Amino acid sequence: MLSIAVASWIVSCLLAGVVSQNANETAGKIANSGSWQLPGCCKQPSLLNATEQERCVLLAFFKAMDGYNWRIKDGWNTSTDHCDNWHGVTCNANLVEQLELDDNGLAGVWRSNLALPNLKILRLDRNQMQGKVKHFLPRNATSLARLTLSFNDLSGSLPWHLLTQYKHLKKLQLALNRNIAGIINESVASLEKLEILSLGQTRVSGRIPAGITRLKNLWFLDLEDLNVSGNISFIAELPHVRYLHLKSNRLQGELPRDIGDRLDDMLELNLQYNQLTGSIPKSIGRMADLTMLDLSSNNFTGHIPASILQLKYLTTLDLSYNNFQSISSNLSLPSICSLNLAHNTFNITARQLVTSLKKMENRATLKVLDISHCGLAGPMPIDVWDFNRLLFLNVSGNHFGGRVPGPRDTLPFLIYADLSHNNFTGALPQALSLLIAIKELDLRHNFKNLRITKPVPPFATAYYNSNIKESPGEPFTCPLLRFQTVNRGILRIDSSYYGGVGCSCNPGYYGYDGQCHRCFDKGQCKSHPNQNESKMAIPPNYFPIPTADNATSFICCSSYYHDSLQCNPFGNSSCRLIIDSNNTKTECQNVCTYNTTGFLCSHCQDGYYKDNDRCLPCPRNGITRTLVVIVLACLLIPIPGWILQRTRPHLSKNLLFKIVFRLGGVVVPSVVIVACALTEIIPTYAAEFFILSVFLAALDRLESVRAFAFTLFVYFQVLDSLDVCSYSTECQYCSFAGLLDYFDIDVVARVVNFQFSGITCLIPPLSRPIGRLIFLSVAPLVLSFFVIAAHLLDYYVVTVVFGRHAERSTMLENCKRTVVLFLNVFYYPVAVAAIKVFPCQLEPGDIHRHMSAYPWIKCDSGTNYRNLVILGSFVMVFYVCGLPFVLALLFRKYDHHRQGNSDRQTAGPQDQESTDGTGGDWLRAICSPFKKTYQHSALAWSVALMLRRLFVAGLLAIFHDRQSDALAMPLTVVLLSSILLVAVKKPYRNTTNWELENWADVAAFCVILVTYTAMASRHDVTYVAAVSVFGLNILFICAIVVVSFFQFVHDRRRSRRTQDSSHQQRARSYGSIHLEESR
Repeated sequence: MLSIAVASWIVSCLLAGVVSQNANETAGKIANSGSWQLPGCCKQPSLLNATEQERCVLLAFFKAMDGYNWRIKDGWNTSTDHCDNWHGVTCNANLVEQLELDDNGLAGVWRSNLALPNLKILRLDRNQMQGKVKHFLPRNATSLARLTLSFNDLSGSLPWHLLTQYKHLKKLQLALNRNIAGIINESVASLEKLEILSLGQTRVSGRIPAGITRLKNLWFLDLEDLNVSGNISFIAELPHVRYLHLKSNRLQGELPRDIGDRLDDMLELNLQYNQLTGSIPKSIGRMADLTMLDLSSNNFTGHIPASILQLKYLTTLDLSYNNFQSISSNLSLPSICSLNLAHNTFNITARQLVTSLKKMENRATLKVLDISHCGLAGPMPIDVWDFNRLLFLNVSGNHFGGRVPGPRDTLPFLIYADLSHNNFTGALPQALSLLIAIKELDLRHNFKNLRITKPVPPFATAYYNSNIKESPGEPFTCPLLRFQTVNRGILRIDSSYYGGVGCSCNPGYYGYDGQCHRCFDKGQCKSHPNQNESKMAIPPNYFPIPTADNATSFICCSSYYHDSLQCNPFGNSSCRLIIDSNNTKTECQNVCTYNTTGFLCSHCQDGYYKDNDRCLPCPRNGITRTLVVIVLACLLIPIPGWILQRTRPHLSKNLLFKIVFRLGGVVVPSVVIVACALTEIIPTYAAEFFILSVFLAALDRLESVRAFAFTLFVYFQVLDSLDVCSYSTECQYCSFAGLLDYFDIDVVARVVNFQFSGITCLIPPLSRPIGRLIFLSVAPLVLSFFVIAAHLLDYYVVTVVFGRHAERSTMLENCKRTVVLFLNVFYYPVAVAAIKVFPCQLEPGDIHRHMSAYPWIKCDSGTNYRNLVILGSFVMVFYVCGLPFVLALLFRKYDHHRQGNSDRQTAGPQDQESTDGTGGDWLRAICSPFKKTYQHSALAWSVALMLRRLFVAGLLAIFHDRQSDALAMPLTVVLLSSILLVAVKKPYRNTTNWELENWADVAAFCVILVTYTAMASRHDVTYVAAVSVFGLNILFICAIVVVSFFQFVHDRRRSRRTQDSSHQQRARSYGSIHLEESR
């Protein structure tokens, strides 16, 4: 009939000249869901009857909810009669009354109104629908009795202005739409026929309105996880409620005393996770039909009444996480399946509790038993295994002691048992093998006081290829233990039970058998699946502190080169954990190379000598016959020259004599000795000692270049002090110092500080700080003795053997000048060596203080450091500080003689010469470099410049770390002050008009300042910058050498011209005398 009516209407439209061009436009306006074709729809909604309008709405809903992918879509979009066979649609008089598409795969967004005014039942739950909840509420559906939209993704606030229109509504279910918000409005009281109200697990909040108590027909109330507040007493005003789910809210107060009388039809009562207080009313026992009671996670106290424990149909009882103290011993609970009493503090014994549980009428129904964290003490009752239908057993967190009891009989259903966090001891019983269905037995955090570890239980097998963590915070994994049953259940037990055998450390830890320590900073710890022990690899150039036998951290041994590391050069050293009955320590092996030892591998072993940061083997060619023969051969030229000069003085002016004996006496031995040292025929220190002797002789004898020579000498001494790599927690390679060593410039710097390569092999005590300090302090006196002896021998040979006249005053002047020279050139190295004995430092992680300059010596104990301090103090007082004082006294004497000479300035040349010889010219080695205008204060200048060296030596010796901020400021001030003083005063003797001697001193300390800046900033200095600073030093050295050479040549020429003019003047005088006599 409907199809005939539609056909007749189309014919009438054609006759009227009105043809539909867009049949879906009207329905699109209604549904707002896009265009779709449907014969019979027209533009004007008024032309459609109610049935056709509802069909258009349903088709729009079908398209919006992805209808083609529904689980069941019978009839939809294939039949024109939606009331006939469309799935989920039920009509009455061709009008939709029921739309039930629950759990049908609806997914999409609905943005229009559900225009189904005659709807009575709407079930769209358990789908994936989205959109505002108000769009799913049928408008003007005053007969709506059920609205179920739960388990979707609806949003928006609760539209109470729409919900209150449904006066016949009995079921309102919006639970598990986690984006629905709002509050429970007081107008909920107008829904008087409401039987089910389910808003759980949404974002509804606020207080529970008083109007909810007017819902007298309500029998199901679900307000779970809403965080609503209010007093729990309102539930007593809902007399017909049978399912009350109010968990995870902020409800307060005490349960009404007569709650069992008022709510005697209650089946499920869930008040978990609230703030309820007081005790449990005994009237709850009169809820005869109660099947589930959950009062966990509240603040209930007191006694658990016996009335609850006798409920006939109760299957689930959860009273955990409260403060109950006692429980009735009269238990019945014939239907109980799950009993949870965890996290209460019962004042009864475990045996009393288990005995009470055994009185239950039907123990076979109990599947879950949780009495964990109940403060139960004593032995664990074996009766706990008598509940042979158990699936889950938890007795953890109590104080059970003694041995773990084994079950009496097979437990065919128990799949999980938790006995952890107790005080069990002894071996596990074989009876645990009766747990044939077990999937996991947890015995962790027990067996804490085992004196002797046990083997893996015989009923279990260790799977070493399936390591697991005992707990999330443990730094190791242990083999998985499984029961030897069909299910191969997991046995979780502390590794301490079986000694941790097979347990391996996690990455970042080292140790073995479950004893794992965190890897040190800079250390490298890797786990090896096939190895029980994990070692800690030491990175190259790092050293364990405080000692290699008991390390707690690593520190860097700074080095000049990557290929000259003494601390673990190849990175193959490692540390392992040593565990004994007394303590646990970390022992590191093979840290130092085969030729080094001591703290930071800073000391050379016997048979090796120190060369910067390297220990080189001692030369096999010590003092041998070859060395003696070569030295004697080198003396074949100087000795005959000395004899000829003493016997034939006129030959000293001969050019051939000067070339053969004077120049050859220096050059030939130098070339021979250096060549023999390079070819390792003689030791290196022999050549270094010879070159230093030649340099000191030039400094003593060549007065014209003495200022340049002494400036260069001081420059090399200070440069050697800067040439230090300090150790720290961060490794830094000293690029500049490495360049000095690579080009052997540091050899010169060490030689002028009287450090000879390999000399410690000949004299082993010099390898120790106290031996070097004694050597430097005594050497000037010993050398002075030999020089004086040589001058006395020369004086005796000339006067006695050869019978010639020799000036005694000249000999004394030479002796005194040489002694003062030795004291002066030894001053800086002695000051450095004496001051170095005082500084000590304590590195992070170390327990001992070590000397900064000699790290292998501890400052805390032992006689070595104490003897060093005593000797260093003596040298500081009598040499370092005493020498400037003695020079000051000599200055007064020198100044007194100078004033006496000025009073006798009318005396003849012979008198003046004798006066000067006895007055102060014996200090010429110090005074001669200065200008005549400063001769009266020459010693004052000498003392000032000596104090300059003392300050520089003290700062560089005290602050071993060249990056120290405490060193930067005072050292910069000393260097700049010295530079400005010499640049302004220009005290040195000027042999030219360019003040070269003064500018050489200024340039020397400017280069030292730039070099120090580069060393102190080596974190940021690139290799290019280091090369630039190195080039600056080379340029300065070459410039000084060249200028000294030309100065020497210039002075010799001037001296020759002076001598020639003197001879000419003398010849003219003799000629005049002869002429006068002839007359």
